[in-house]
Amino acid sequence: MLCTIAMIHLMSTMIDQLQAGGVDSLFFQRVVVLAVGFLLITIGYQLVFRRLQIVGRNELMTALYKGLLTKKLDFFKERNSGEVVSLLNNETTEVGNWLSSGFVSLLTLSTLAILNIALIAYYSWLIAVMVCIFLGAFYAVSKSLTAKIADLNVERLEVLSTINQYLLQTLKSVRLISMLQSQVWFSQHFYRLVYQDKYRIEKKQAGYTGVYSTIFLLLSMLLPILVVATSIFVAQRQNLTVGNIIALYALTANLQEAVQLIPQFIKERTQAIQVSNRLAPLLPLESNKELPQLTIPVESLETLGISVTGFTYESSDGANKELLKNVSFTLKPKEILVVSGPSGSGKSTLFELIMGFVESENISFSQNRKPIDGASKNSLLETFLLVDQTPSLFEGTLMDNLVLGHDYPAEAIAEVMHVCCLEQLGITLDSMQKLGGDQDKISGGQKQRIAIARMLLRKPKLLLLDEPTSALDDTTAALFAERLADFVKRNDMMLIIISHKYEFEIHATQHLCIIS
Repeated sequence: MLCTIAMIHLMSTMIDQLQAGGVDSLFFQRVVVLAVGFLLITIGYQLVFRRLQIVGRNELMTALYKGLLTKKLDFFKERNSGEVVSLLNNETTEVGNWLSSGFVSLLTLSTLAILNIALIAYYSWLIAVMVCIFLGAFYAVSKSLTAKIADLNVERLEVLSTINQYLLQTLKSVRLISMLQSQVWFSQHFYRLVYQDKYRIEKKQAGYTGVYSTIFLLLSMLLPILVVATSIFVAQRQNLTVGNIIALYALTANLQEAVQLIPQFIKERTQAIQVSNRLAPLLPLESNKELPQLTIPVESLETLGISVTGFTYESSDGANKELLKNVSFTLKPKEILVVSGPSGSGKSTLFELIMGFVESENISFSQNRKPIDGASKNSLLETFLLVDQTPSLFEGTLMDNLVLGHDYPAEAIAEVMHVCCLEQLGITLDSMQKLGGDQDKISGGQKQRIAIARMLLRKPKLLLLDEPTSALDDTTAALFAERLADFVKRNDMMLIIISHKYEFEIHATQHLCIIS
């Protein structure tokens, strides 16, 4: 920035010296040194500036993702996955760009504009006043246009969120769409989303941007010409030289970048402020105060009592339906409870209540036959683990999916693999084969057993399994049930299983039949 202005001033001096009769060699040396310095500084600035943008976006995205994983489960019930993905991918780019480089760019360009106008005033205050009037008028118009563009951009991001949600839903249902031969219907709906919603907003944005670009182009063409014409007109009165006139032209041209980009960065600032309001729900909450410890340590858990007086929810027809009326039981370490009952009776709901995934005042816990609540309940829930019917595998190796970043002895990992009959999988712990990706060949039953092994490795006080053998053949299911029962007893665990099969019947110490 300073080098550019210095180069313009040297150019003016050189032209005047040439017109007067010649330029000394020392002057040429200064020009060469300044040119080389200008080149090196510009390269360095561009490298730092571009890297700053990338780092800023990535830091914001990773920070928001980290905060997202600390959210309560209610947060994810209120928002669909498409909305959250859109916020992380699109809105973070808008805000990250401004936070990382927008302020620096605006400060740099504003300083450039001030220095250029100051040097123009050094040559001619009259021309400096004229330039300021033109730039002021342009800024007033551009500020109004960029504000409208920023508002439309927020609308566009909201539509993109809807489109992302639709894409996620349909891509997960490709087989269903293919079976029902509904490709045309889904394509038409996607076409309407793109052209009736997204295109409508983008068309308005393009119109305002076109007007803004036209005004800037007109200014960039007219202003240097007006400066030269005015310079010639006042040359005799203010003793302007040819070098001064060329310098004034160059300084005015040098203002073009600032004139164009300052409103642009102001627009980005406005957009960033508006978009940041959409990102607010993703921000991590302030950490809660440390909860008091259990009055009775979890390690001394001799009995666990669970009682549900009832759970009411609104069914699809709008009527209130009551489940789990007066359900209660007590477990001791090494005991296995098998839960059965017809579909819709509330078996999976019972698991969600126990885990705290669904909050209700109608469920209570007792430890060693003493009621617990509040902080003690929260601490107790941290010792419970659940494997549902559709467990998740993550992109990574078998070892990655078992340990999930924690350290466990090799013997413990080998033990849980044996319990879950994973030797049949044909994948060793040392294998670099990726699981959880689009191309993995892992069956539903194998995914269930990997997910169960993952939980057994952590040896919870209470393990909840929802239909753990639903995808297994009878022989493997019986072997797995026998090994799991033995593991539970050896590690003083409690086990509750929802199952309609009979392989766990001979190992169960209690049975609970839930009637809807």
